[in-house]
Amino acid sequence: MNIRRLRVQVMLRAPFFGSMLHNIKIVEDKNIPTACIDKGLTARFNPVFMDALSEDEQIFVVCHELMHAVWLHVFRIFEWSNKDAVRMGNIAADYLVNYLLKEMRMTLPKCVTLYNHEYNPDAYTLEGLTKKLLEEQDKEDPQSGAGDGDITNGNDILDSGGGDGEGTEDQQVKQRAIEETLRS
Repeated sequence: MNIRRLRVQVMLRAPFFGSMLHNIKIVEDKNIPTACIDKGLTARFNPVFMDALSEDEQIFVVCHELMHAVWLHVFRIFEWSNKDAVRMGNIAADYLVNYLLKEMRMTLPKCVTLYNHEYNPDAYTLEGLTKKLLEEQDKEDPQSGAGDGDITNGNDILDSGGGDGEGTEDQQVKQRAIEETLRS
């Protein structure tokens, strides 16, 4: 993975996203399965994963991570205290971002499975789609209790846990949610 070349290609072929790259640190990280972005706005990409993609697909992945920052997903999702909501929120965020990028005629990587034209930003907010996915999960598995907890009024997910949410267990849940979503 050539980070410099990838930055230039994003700037040339997706100028809207290219301008955002000036505020994002990009690093190679073999400790993650694919890609992620954190609250510090560091985008991490597994070079083995990225090298397996075409250049168009690499651009999609970079823009995908940038959109999580633009839509504040990296701040919103991981403030929620309900672990199922965090997991589903990450999935919902990917649906919304992937829809937008496909609408922009970007090349969806073959490994992307989280795409559904019904789950789009015109129809759902992040919180609204998260609630819908949790409700669908509850219908499939009523014992899961995944829909119980932090979602209120159909829109807001509240952090009722107190504190900054940076404990070891929370970090592990966040990392597993990211990895699970990216593997999907």
